[in-house]
Amino acid sequence: MRKYPVSLNFLGSSLAAVTLLAAAGAAAAERPLNGQAYRIADEAYKAFAQGEYDIAAAKAREAIRLRPDVARLRELLEKAELARRTVQAQLAFNASAASYQALERRDFAQAVEQARKAVDYLPALPAFHIALINALVADGKLEQAEQAASDTIKPETPSSEALLLRGAIRQQRGAVEPAQADFDQALSGAGPATRRGIRLVAADAALANGDPQRALRLLEPLQG
Repeated sequence: MRKYPVSLNFLGSSLAAVTLLAAAGAAAAERPLNGQAYRIADEAYKAFAQGEYDIAAAKAREAIRLRPDVARLRELLEKAELARRTVQAQLAFNASAASYQALERRDFAQAVEQARKAVDYLPALPAFHIALINALVADGKLEQAEQAASDTIKPETPSSEALLLRGAIRQQRGAVEPAQADFDQALSGAGPATRRGIRLVAADAALANGDPQRALRLLEPLQG
């Protein structure tokens, strides 16, 4: 389990103190904890206070299993999970910022490493996946970039941005027909604000492939 450094936890020890005070107040209305439940709950509170939120959450779940009637244990679990998500988000944004800084100084390997960390910490944020794809492209790892783009594209809600990137990568790798398919799918799912950019990229690729007719068809809606 990951131990989160307290220096990154902007909730701080004050949140732990508030939790303990709230727990003490609620205890008066509940049957006291004892035995194994007490020991595990004590370990959960101590882990929370030390910033070990994964451990705190796991211990809180175990204590709840033994004493489901104790509301303060459920409150501790909620706080531990919230704190863990908060710290993970902070770590993700820190890693993302470090990746952009590495790109600016053309340290592409470091940019990829930090972009991967951002995705690992907060995989639900699409922007971090896009940043990883761009970092891989900058590092010349086109096969990995294509795979990362494919991993980002969900069949039920495909990302036009990820499709456009994958199409551009496939175009660069010489996979003309798959690239065109990606461009067309990106265009069909894009909003008005992004369609122009997709048409320009796809038309440029068509010209590079010696297909001026496709380029004209793509650019025709932009006329006038």
